[in-house]
Amino acid sequence: QGFGLFDRDLKLLYANPQFAEIRGYPSTLCRPGVTLAELPQFNAERGDYQTRYTESFVAERIRKILTFEIHEVERRLPSGRLIIVRYDSVPSGGVLVTYQDVTELRAAEATIRELATLPEQNPGPVLRLDSDGRLLYANEASADFLARSGLGAKPSAPHDLMDAIRAVRQAGESREVEVTYEERTFSLTLYPVQESENVNIYGRDVTARKTAEREVARLAA
Repeated sequence: QGFGLFDRDLKLLYANPQFAEIRGYPSTLCRPGVTLAELPQFNAERGDYQTRYTESFVAERIRKILTFEIHEVERRLPSGRLIIVRYDSVPSGGVLVTYQDVTELRAAEATIRELATLPEQNPGPVLRLDSDGRLLYANEASADFLARSGLGAKPSAPHDLMDAIRAVRQAGESREVEVTYEERTFSLTLYPVQESENVNIYGRDVTARKTAEREVARLAA
């Protein structure tokens, strides 16, 4: 994290090396006595704000800083890096400006959001149950399975599914089972969640396949 401390006249008192490094400032802009106004002026002139440099533009930014109210903005630099710029008032009447590079953090958050959509995009049932068979999560595609199995209305899973949950928890490894509810057959793959007592279940309706297998067996007899 980079920081620069400015006095009540908005003149720089001290800036750590990261202050210049994160923002790409020349050393001449990070020496004591440099005015805070010179920073947005430099940023604007090199195109950081995607707007043409004008004195009024810089004056407006300084006017906001002079309110001495805590505020922060998130800004993408021309390099592609993403930073948070924060302005804090200090007891002496000055301003502490901090730069925090959050590029990797935002990328990780985006990945998490993307992964979180995967269960909802799955065309088959995706569920999470605890060790007592209580439903913790089900995607939209689970609606038919929940209705046929009664899992959506009952406090715990059916006996055959509970047996599979216990077996998976005891073995500590995944297991595939087939269950039939109200004339529909589902293939379920159960995975134990190592960090908890929960079990994730990924299913698919295999009724058509099972019907075809029985028909083939009948014809072959």
